[in-house]
Amino acid sequence: MNTSVATKSVLVAVAMAWGCGSSEPKINGTGGAPGSGGVPSEGGAPGSSSTSSWVGSGGTVTCVGDNSALGSLGLHATPAVIAPGQSTTLTWYSHVDTTGTTMTMDNGIGSVLGKTSLVVRPAQTTTYTLTLTLADIGSLQDKVTVVVTEKAFVRTGSMAEPRSRHTATLLLDGKVLIAGGWDGGDLPSAELYNPATGAFTSAGTMTAARSDHTATLLTNDKVLIVGGNSWAASAELYDPPTQTFSATGSPGVTRESHTATLLESGKVLVAGGTTAEIYDPASGTFSATGNLTVARSQFVATLLPDGKVLLVGGSVPPTDTGNHDGLDSAEIYDPTTGTFAPTGSCGQRVAPVAALLTDGTVLVGGGWSGFEGYFDSKSLTIYDPAMGHSTVTGGMAVSRALFSMTLLADGSVLMVGGLQHVGGSEDTYLANAEIYDPSGRSSTLTACMTAARYSHTATLLADGRVLVAGGIRSVTSLASAELYQ
Repeated sequence: MNTSVATKSVLVAVAMAWGCGSSEPKINGTGGAPGSGGVPSEGGAPGSSSTSSWVGSGGTVTCVGDNSALGSLGLHATPAVIAPGQSTTLTWYSHVDTTGTTMTMDNGIGSVLGKTSLVVRPAQTTTYTLTLTLADIGSLQDKVTVVVTEKAFVRTGSMAEPRSRHTATLLLDGKVLIAGGWDGGDLPSAELYNPATGAFTSAGTMTAARSDHTATLLTNDKVLIVGGNSWAASAELYDPPTQTFSATGSPGVTRESHTATLLESGKVLVAGGTTAEIYDPASGTFSATGNLTVARSQFVATLLPDGKVLLVGGSVPPTDTGNHDGLDSAEIYDPTTGTFAPTGSCGQRVAPVAALLTDGTVLVGGGWSGFEGYFDSKSLTIYDPAMGHSTVTGGMAVSRALFSMTLLADGSVLMVGGLQHVGGSEDTYLANAEIYDPSGRSSTLTACMTAARYSHTATLLADGRVLVAGGIRSVTSLASAELYQ
């Protein structure tokens, strides 16, 4: 464990309101699968954007939870994220005449009529509900969640260039290769993050500018980079010792928003659209393998313990249907036969995220139903390779799309940031994060990021911390990075 980084908690003062809440700005963040728009080639097309207690261009930003529209009752917590043993102040307002009414709060507090604030010291993450009962009319409620955690997001060095829809690859020496991305155009640059110094340095320039590409660490320690929005059927290799990029064999088709999965053989499965290819590091060439059962882009692929690959969700490329329809399907690739076969669905999801859990099952979450009036989701499913189907598990605390999902050293899963767009409302950019506990099959809120972001990357470092880098806040790509520790 790197002991040079302080572990003190950072408190983020942001509140979550549910029900008849306020329109106070929220803090939001980003993460997960990227997207950019445009007509996809074999591999599909992406779509994305994102922010912390400010109103962003075209949306708002929030840390803990979903703010509702301005109403007659509002409840807030300052701060809304605290360390164990600390206190927070609950404040509330009412825009109705309270004569002849009752106003109560749960968690053993009771009547708060005539008051406007209260100091509380919860021992664990707690949701407080304020209820205003109006004679002969009914009642109003608002809620706020106070997150109690020893964890925190802390700022680290910033990248030289703002970027989103980039890749982040953990190298064998513990550094992280950040390659390509988008900042008003595809980027050819690359950077290295050094966890020991907390700084980014140049890692050279790729042979082509790329975003929505893939980057895969090979068994020979090199990194295979494939495709992207440059629309070129090209690939290249990054060599860590020399910090240089060089061309390698080209894939058979142009690819973007595809997947690339390192197989047990050391070869790489590259899949998207209707086709798939195998990259052989020994020969530096691509060769065709079986076709997917369904054309898909913006999906997720996970290597299973038995060496097969699970492909989940995505969208139908617009060249096939004229729009981006969310796919309610999944399939399995078998390297021994070179074929794909349908398997149990994990729900209709465009740009989902997934994590292989320590018991060999796969946690799948997020995404939306399609680009036409898309909806983000709180739903999480568990795919069981032994049974060949998925089951619904405890959902996320906050609905989100374009976020990141990272398996932590203790077997839990960190879900960070994202974008909300529900029912035609304005976008909300998320800075909040939550932890999924596989043993309890439930998700709870944790510390908030220092900045809201989506379409970022989140990389588990060798010392157990998580590097969150780049992304989008509102319509602006970010150069900032932070550590979850």
